[in-house]
Amino acid sequence: MTMSMKSNIKAVQIEQIDAKPFLKNITIDELKKNHVLIKMKFTPINPFDRMFIDGYYPGSEKVPRVVGLEGSGVIEEVGDDLKVPLKVGDRVCFFYPGAWANYAVVPSDYVFKLPQEVKFEDAALAIINPFTVELMVKLIKDAGHKAVVHTAASSSIGKLLIKRLRHEDIKLINLVRDKDALKEIEPLNPEFVINIEDKDWFNDLRKTARQLDAKLVFDCVAGDVGSKVFDVMPYGTTLFNFGSLSCAPVIITPRNLIFEDKKIRGMWVEPWIEMLGVEGRQNMAKQIFNRLKDELKTEIEKVFSLQEFDKALDFLDKNKQHHDKILLRLDA
Repeated sequence: MTMSMKSNIKAVQIEQIDAKPFLKNITIDELKKNHVLIKMKFTPINPFDRMFIDGYYPGSEKVPRVVGLEGSGVIEEVGDDLKVPLKVGDRVCFFYPGAWANYAVVPSDYVFKLPQEVKFEDAALAIINPFTVELMVKLIKDAGHKAVVHTAASSSIGKLLIKRLRHEDIKLINLVRDKDALKEIEPLNPEFVINIEDKDWFNDLRKTARQLDAKLVFDCVAGDVGSKVFDVMPYGTTLFNFGSLSCAPVIITPRNLIFEDKKIRGMWVEPWIEMLGVEGRQNMAKQIFNRLKDELKTEIEKVFSLQEFDKALDFLDKNKQHHDKILLRLDA
Protein backbone atom coordinates (compact mmCIF):
# COMPACT_ATOMS: atom_id res chain seq x y z
CA MET A 1 0.00 0.00 0.00
CA THR A 2 1.08 3.59 -0.49
CA MET A 3 1.17 5.72 2.62
CA SER A 4 -0.38 9.15 2.57
CA MET A 5 2.23 11.80 3.32
CA LYS A 6 2.92 12.11 7.06
CA SER A 7 3.99 15.65 7.94
CA ASN A 8 4.86 17.48 11.14
CA ILE A 9 6.61 14.46 12.65
CA LYS A 10 8.66 15.60 15.61
CA ALA A 11 12.15 14.09 15.59
CA VAL A 12 15.54 14.68 17.22
CA GLN A 13 17.86 15.02 14.25
CA ILE A 14 21.51 15.72 13.51
CA GLU A 15 21.96 17.67 10.28
CA GLN A 16 25.74 18.13 10.20
CA ILE A 17 28.71 16.21 11.58
CA ASP A 18 29.84 17.67 14.94
CA ALA A 19 26.59 19.66 15.20
CA LYS A 20 24.27 19.40 18.17
CA PRO A 21 20.97 17.52 17.68
CA PHE A 22 17.77 19.51 17.72
CA LEU A 23 14.05 18.87 17.62
CA LYS A 24 12.47 19.61 14.27
CA ASN A 25 9.47 18.70 12.15
CA ILE A 26 10.14 16.20 9.37
CA THR A 27 7.97 14.64 6.68
CA ILE A 28 7.64 11.01 5.59
CA ASP A 29 6.11 10.86 2.13
CA GLU A 30 6.56 7.20 1.21
CA LEU A 31 6.16 3.81 2.88
CA LYS A 32 8.42 1.41 0.97
CA LYS A 33 7.89 -2.31 0.55
CA ASN A 34 8.48 -4.35 3.70
CA HIS A 35 8.25 -1.23 5.91
CA VAL A 36 5.79 -0.25 8.62
CA LEU A 37 4.90 3.09 10.18
CA ILE A 38 5.06 3.00 13.98
CA LYS A 39 3.45 5.55 16.26
CA MET A 40 6.07 5.68 18.98
CA LYS A 41 5.60 5.27 22.72
CA PHE A 42 9.07 5.08 24.34
CA THR A 43 12.74 5.00 23.42
CA PRO A 44 15.77 4.71 25.72
CA ILE A 45 18.86 6.87 25.85
CA ASN A 46 21.73 4.42 25.50
CA PRO A 47 25.46 5.18 25.86
CA PHE A 48 25.96 4.64 22.13
CA ASP A 49 23.31 7.31 21.45
CA ARG A 50 25.68 9.80 23.07
CA MET A 51 28.54 8.26 21.02
CA PHE A 52 26.41 8.67 17.89
CA ILE A 53 25.65 12.29 18.72
CA ASP A 54 29.35 12.95 19.37
CA GLY A 55 30.32 11.34 16.06
CA TYR A 56 32.05 8.21 17.38
CA TYR A 57 29.48 5.55 16.47
CA PRO A 58 29.42 3.79 13.08
CA GLY A 59 26.92 5.53 10.81
CA SER A 60 27.13 8.87 12.61
CA GLU A 61 28.79 10.35 9.52
CA LYS A 62 25.55 9.83 7.57
CA VAL A 63 23.63 13.05 8.01
CA PRO A 64 20.94 14.22 8.28
CA ARG A 65 19.81 11.42 10.56
CA VAL A 66 17.32 10.91 13.40
CA VAL A 67 18.92 9.74 16.65
CA GLY A 68 18.01 6.48 18.41
CA LEU A 69 18.15 2.76 17.57
CA GLU A 70 15.37 1.05 19.52
CA GLY A 71 11.92 1.78 20.84
CA SER A 72 8.31 0.69 21.24
CA GLY A 73 4.97 1.70 19.81
CA VAL A 74 1.92 0.74 17.77
CA ILE A 75 1.81 0.05 14.04
CA GLU A 76 -0.25 2.69 12.25
CA GLU A 77 0.32 1.68 8.60
CA VAL A 78 1.92 -1.26 6.80
CA GLY A 79 3.64 -1.49 3.42
CA ASP A 80 3.46 -4.28 0.86
CA ASP A 81 5.42 -7.55 0.90
CA LEU A 82 6.23 -7.68 4.60
CA LYS A 83 8.82 -10.28 5.57
CA VAL A 84 7.30 -10.51 9.06
CA PRO A 85 3.50 -10.79 9.40
CA LEU A 86 2.39 -7.56 11.06
CA LYS A 87 -0.82 -5.54 10.96
CA VAL A 88 -2.19 -2.16 11.92
CA GLY A 89 -2.73 -1.98 15.68
CA ASP A 90 0.01 -4.42 16.62
CA ARG A 91 2.00 -3.47 19.73
CA VAL A 92 5.67 -3.74 18.79
CA CYS A 93 9.26 -2.93 19.60
CA PHE A 94 12.07 -2.57 17.08
CA PHE A 95 15.78 -2.19 16.46
CA TYR A 96 16.52 0.32 13.69
CA PRO A 97 17.78 3.92 13.31
CA GLY A 98 15.30 6.75 13.84
CA ALA A 99 13.73 6.03 17.25
CA TRP A 100 13.87 9.51 18.79
CA ALA A 101 10.69 10.68 17.09
CA ASN A 102 6.95 10.39 17.54
CA TYR A 103 6.76 8.26 14.35
CA ALA A 104 9.27 5.83 12.87
CA VAL A 105 9.43 3.92 9.58
CA VAL A 106 11.06 0.51 10.07
CA PRO A 107 11.61 -2.61 7.90
CA SER A 108 9.49 -5.46 9.22
CA ASP A 109 12.69 -7.56 9.55
CA TYR A 110 13.58 -5.59 12.68
CA VAL A 111 10.12 -5.28 14.24
CA PHE A 112 8.92 -7.61 17.00
CA LYS A 113 5.30 -8.10 18.01
CA LEU A 114 4.79 -7.81 21.76
CA PRO A 115 2.92 -10.20 24.03
CA GLN A 116 0.00 -8.41 25.65
CA GLU A 117 1.58 -8.56 29.11
CA VAL A 118 4.76 -6.67 28.07
CA LYS A 119 4.57 -2.96 28.85
CA PHE A 120 5.74 -0.38 26.31
CA GLU A 121 8.35 0.90 28.79
CA ASP A 122 9.93 -2.53 29.14
CA ALA A 123 9.59 -3.23 25.41
CA ALA A 124 11.63 -0.13 24.58
CA LEU A 125 14.52 -1.78 26.44
CA ALA A 126 13.98 -5.30 25.10
CA ILE A 127 16.45 -5.48 22.23
CA ILE A 128 19.96 -4.06 22.50
CA ASN A 129 20.92 -4.89 26.10
CA PRO A 130 19.05 -8.21 26.30
CA PHE A 131 20.43 -9.32 22.92
CA THR A 132 23.91 -8.32 24.18
CA VAL A 133 23.48 -10.49 27.27
CA GLU A 134 22.26 -13.40 25.15
CA LEU A 135 25.32 -12.98 22.92
CA MET A 136 27.48 -13.19 26.04
CA VAL A 137 25.73 -16.39 27.12
CA LYS A 138 26.33 -17.86 23.67
CA LEU A 139 30.04 -16.97 23.75
CA ILE A 140 30.37 -18.50 27.21
CA LYS A 141 28.63 -21.73 26.27
CA ASP A 142 30.24 -22.10 22.84
CA ALA A 143 33.69 -22.02 24.45
CA GLY A 144 32.68 -24.24 27.38
CA HIS A 145 33.49 -21.73 30.13
CA LYS A 146 32.18 -22.30 33.66
CA ALA A 147 33.25 -18.96 35.10
CA VAL A 148 33.57 -15.42 33.67
CA VAL A 149 34.47 -11.88 34.73
CA HIS A 150 32.48 -8.70 34.08
CA THR A 151 34.14 -5.35 34.75
CA ALA A 152 31.03 -3.16 35.30
CA ALA A 153 28.64 -5.15 37.46
CA SER A 154 26.42 -2.19 38.40
CA SER A 155 25.77 -1.20 34.77
CA SER A 156 22.44 -2.10 33.17
CA ILE A 157 24.06 -4.98 31.30
CA GLY A 158 25.96 -6.02 34.43
CA LYS A 159 22.74 -6.37 36.41
CA LEU A 160 21.09 -8.31 33.60
CA LEU A 161 24.10 -10.63 33.38
CA ILE A 162 23.96 -11.37 37.13
CA LYS A 163 20.29 -12.34 36.85
CA ARG A 164 20.70 -14.23 33.58
CA LEU A 165 23.66 -16.38 34.67
CA ARG A 166 21.84 -17.27 37.87
CA HIS A 167 19.79 -19.59 35.65
CA GLU A 168 22.90 -21.21 34.17
CA ASP A 169 25.67 -23.29 35.73
CA ILE A 170 28.15 -20.44 35.27
CA LYS A 171 30.01 -18.48 37.98
CA LEU A 172 30.29 -14.71 37.56
CA ILE A 173 33.02 -12.56 39.09
CA ASN A 174 31.59 -9.05 39.38
CA LEU A 175 33.79 -5.96 39.50
CA VAL A 176 32.32 -2.76 40.95
CA ARG A 177 33.86 0.71 41.00
CA ASP A 178 33.03 1.67 44.63
CA LYS A 179 30.82 1.06 47.67
CA ASP A 180 27.83 2.79 46.07
CA ALA A 181 28.01 0.44 43.08
CA LEU A 182 28.29 -2.48 45.48
CA LYS A 183 25.06 -1.38 47.18
CA GLU A 184 23.34 -1.21 43.77
CA ILE A 185 23.90 -4.90 43.08
CA GLU A 186 23.52 -6.26 46.63
CA PRO A 187 19.76 -6.92 46.15
CA LEU A 188 20.72 -9.29 43.30
CA ASN A 189 22.82 -11.41 45.72
CA PRO A 190 25.90 -11.83 43.52
CA GLU A 191 28.22 -14.59 44.73
CA PHE A 192 31.60 -13.10 43.79
CA VAL A 193 32.18 -9.34 44.01
CA ILE A 194 35.45 -7.39 43.89
CA ASN A 195 35.54 -3.65 44.66
CA ILE A 196 38.25 -1.92 42.62
CA GLU A 197 38.48 0.76 45.33
CA ASP A 198 40.22 -1.85 47.48
CA LYS A 199 43.98 -1.48 47.41
CA ASP A 200 44.69 -5.11 46.54
CA TRP A 201 41.70 -5.75 44.26
CA PHE A 202 43.74 -7.06 41.33
CA ASN A 203 45.35 -9.72 43.53
CA ASP A 204 41.88 -10.71 44.75
CA LEU A 205 40.88 -11.07 41.11
CA ARG A 206 44.03 -13.04 40.32
CA LYS A 207 43.25 -15.50 43.12
CA THR A 208 39.51 -15.82 42.47
CA ALA A 209 39.91 -16.25 38.72
CA ARG A 210 42.33 -19.13 39.25
CA GLN A 211 40.14 -20.74 41.89
CA LEU A 212 37.16 -20.72 39.52
CA ASP A 213 39.20 -21.33 36.36
CA ALA A 214 37.78 -18.11 34.86
CA LYS A 215 39.38 -17.40 31.50
CA LEU A 216 36.77 -15.17 29.86
CA VAL A 217 36.28 -11.45 30.51
CA PHE A 218 33.57 -9.07 29.32
CA ASP A 219 34.91 -5.53 29.63
CA CYS A 220 33.10 -2.26 28.95
CA VAL A 221 35.34 -0.05 31.13
CA ALA A 222 38.71 -0.30 29.30
CA GLY A 223 41.45 2.05 30.54
CA ASP A 224 43.38 1.15 33.69
CA VAL A 225 40.74 -1.33 34.90
CA GLY A 226 40.56 -3.27 31.65
CA SER A 227 44.36 -3.27 31.39
CA LYS A 228 44.91 -4.59 34.93
CA VAL A 229 42.18 -7.21 34.56
CA PHE A 230 43.73 -8.49 31.33
CA ASP A 231 47.18 -8.59 32.96
CA VAL A 232 46.24 -10.60 36.08
CA MET A 233 43.91 -13.12 34.44
CA PRO A 234 45.14 -16.73 33.96
CA TYR A 235 47.01 -18.15 30.98
CA GLY A 236 44.82 -18.47 27.90
CA THR A 237 42.29 -15.78 28.87
CA THR A 238 40.16 -14.07 26.21
CA LEU A 239 38.88 -10.54 26.89
CA PHE A 240 35.89 -9.24 24.92
CA ASN A 241 35.74 -5.45 24.99
CA PHE A 242 32.34 -3.93 24.23
CA GLY A 243 32.65 -0.41 25.57
CA SER A 244 34.88 2.29 27.05
CA LEU A 245 33.32 3.90 30.10
CA SER A 246 36.76 5.21 31.02
CA CYS A 247 37.31 6.74 27.56
CA ALA A 248 40.83 5.32 27.69
CA PRO A 249 42.55 2.45 25.84
CA VAL A 250 43.29 -1.07 27.10
CA ILE A 251 47.07 -1.52 27.42
CA ILE A 252 48.42 -4.98 26.66
CA THR A 253 52.00 -6.22 26.92
CA PRO A 254 53.99 -8.58 24.70
CA ARG A 255 54.19 -10.93 27.70
CA ASN A 256 50.38 -11.15 27.78
CA LEU A 257 50.29 -12.22 24.15
CA ILE A 258 53.48 -14.27 23.72
CA PHE A 259 53.99 -16.10 27.01
CA GLU A 260 50.43 -16.13 28.40
CA ASP A 261 48.55 -16.82 25.16
CA LYS A 262 45.93 -14.20 25.96
CA LYS A 263 43.60 -12.71 23.37
CA ILE A 264 41.59 -9.51 23.18
CA ARG A 265 38.60 -9.14 20.87
CA GLY A 266 35.85 -6.67 20.24
CA MET A 267 32.19 -7.52 20.82
CA TRP A 268 29.49 -5.55 19.00
CA VAL A 269 25.94 -6.83 19.16
CA GLU A 270 24.66 -5.21 15.94
CA PRO A 271 26.47 -7.55 13.50
CA TRP A 272 25.27 -10.53 15.54
CA ILE A 273 21.67 -9.32 15.39
CA GLU A 274 22.07 -8.96 11.63
CA MET A 275 23.69 -12.40 11.32
CA LEU A 276 20.76 -14.07 13.10
CA GLY A 277 18.53 -13.36 10.12
CA VAL A 278 14.80 -12.64 10.19
CA GLU A 279 13.70 -15.91 11.79
CA GLY A 280 16.58 -15.99 14.25
CA ARG A 281 15.86 -12.46 15.45
CA GLN A 282 12.17 -13.20 15.91
CA ASN A 283 12.92 -16.38 17.88
CA MET A 284 15.45 -14.60 20.09
CA ALA A 285 12.99 -11.77 20.77
CA LYS A 286 10.34 -14.29 21.88
CA GLN A 287 12.81 -15.84 24.32
CA ILE A 288 13.66 -12.39 25.68
CA PHE A 289 10.00 -11.41 26.10
CA ASN A 290 9.54 -14.49 28.28
CA ARG A 291 12.35 -13.26 30.55
CA LEU A 292 11.44 -9.56 30.74
CA LYS A 293 9.62 -9.89 34.05
CA ASP A 294 12.65 -11.30 35.79
CA GLU A 295 16.19 -11.92 34.56
CA LEU A 296 16.11 -9.55 31.58
CA LYS A 297 14.10 -6.73 33.13
CA THR A 298 15.94 -3.39 33.11
CA GLU A 299 15.23 -0.85 35.83
CA ILE A 300 14.13 2.62 34.70
CA GLU A 301 15.54 5.62 36.57
CA LYS A 302 13.79 8.58 34.91
CA VAL A 303 11.43 9.44 32.05
CA PHE A 304 11.57 12.65 29.99
CA SER A 305 9.34 13.88 27.19
CA LEU A 306 10.67 14.10 23.64
CA GLN A 307 10.73 17.88 23.99
CA GLU A 308 13.03 17.43 27.00
CA PHE A 309 15.62 15.31 25.17
CA ASP A 310 18.35 17.90 25.84
CA LYS A 311 17.57 17.79 29.58
CA ALA A 312 17.69 14.00 29.42
CA LEU A 313 21.14 14.12 27.82
CA ASP A 314 22.32 16.59 30.48
CA PHE A 315 21.00 14.26 33.18
CA LEU A 316 22.86 11.35 31.58
CA ASP A 317 26.11 13.31 31.36
CA LYS A 318 25.88 14.49 34.98
CA ASN A 319 24.92 11.08 36.35
CA LYS A 320 27.28 8.74 34.52
CA GLN A 321 27.72 6.63 37.64
CA HIS A 322 24.01 5.77 37.68
CA HIS A 323 23.28 2.86 35.43
CA ASP A 324 19.51 2.43 35.40
CA LYS A 325 17.96 3.53 32.14
CA ILE A 326 16.55 6.86 31.02
CA LEU A 327 13.54 6.82 28.69
CA LEU A 328 12.02 9.40 26.37
CA ARG A 329 8.23 9.35 26.26
CA LEU A 330 7.27 10.03 22.65
CA ASP A 331 3.48 10.26 22.71
CA ALA A 332 3.19 13.06 25.28
